[in-house]
Amino acid sequence: MVGDVKGPLTPRSRGELVPTAAGIPIRWSSALAQQLYLNIRSKTAPQYRLLISPDHPAHLRLLGSMHGVYNHSLSVGNAAGKTAYQIGANADLARVAGYFHDFGKLQQGTFYAGATSGLRTIRSIIDSEAELQLLIGHPQAAREFLVVYPDIPEAVIEIAAQHHGTTRTFANVTAELLAAHGGIIRYPGPKPQSKEAAIVMLADEIDAYLSLVSHRKQLPRPLQRQHIHAAVDHIFDELLADEQFAESGLTSGELARIKNYIMWPFYRFYKDYDLVSTPAGLRKHGR
Repeated sequence: MVGDVKGPLTPRSRGELVPTAAGIPIRWSSALAQQLYLNIRSKTAPQYRLLISPDHPAHLRLLGSMHGVYNHSLSVGNAAGKTAYQIGANADLARVAGYFHDFGKLQQGTFYAGATSGLRTIRSIIDSEAELQLLIGHPQAAREFLVVYPDIPEAVIEIAAQHHGTTRTFANVTAELLAAHGGIIRYPGPKPQSKEAAIVMLADEIDAYLSLVSHRKQLPRPLQRQHIHAAVDHIFDELLADEQFAESGLTSGELARIKNYIMWPFYRFYKDYDLVSTPAGLRKHGR
């Protein structure tokens, strides 16, 4: 259990969400993105520097179309990049892939209620195969949206396509639709094929869960270390047991370091969000 959250802790017991690390107005999302950019710009390899800028066209499209998803993506990219650095993986690739991992959700239009304004579950229940395919197809759909940006590397697009692996989805579907899929609905994969892809998957699961419980006020704000630590432990162990990291090339030592470290970027990110999402914080960051 994490804090006062009721029921078993599993990242996908949340249903499928439009996660947002903040659920804040667009101008605050922009301020947070700018803060992250200024913090890491000088440390980023030249070929990735433009891709981390909040002024890049891909950032602007996601911010303008689904800014709840954009907030979530900032958190995922920040955690993925810092965690990749800890094990000697490509931190810039992990960060950029985290920023763009949910680009496939742009195909879904209004399928995700509240996607432009904050956290909300998808339609209350999925009752058609077409809607279900929109949901589980969004990782692969990222390809068609990201390929139009010639400066986005193929490695980033591949990670976006792999970020749910073959994990089980617990979306709200009708009994008939669930039965048609044998009682278990999984993303089509593939599983993460690189260390960076595995880290993005883990960061995505953690942030979606933390966003949900924070939005529902089931945990105090700012989130405390013990809450994030407990969430990380459970989500990591679930993905490991499901063999989602099996094809990533991660060693047992690297997996242990990832598990021990990844809570810290989330702790700092949520703490910084609480600062920047107040009027005083907004003035401080010049937006």
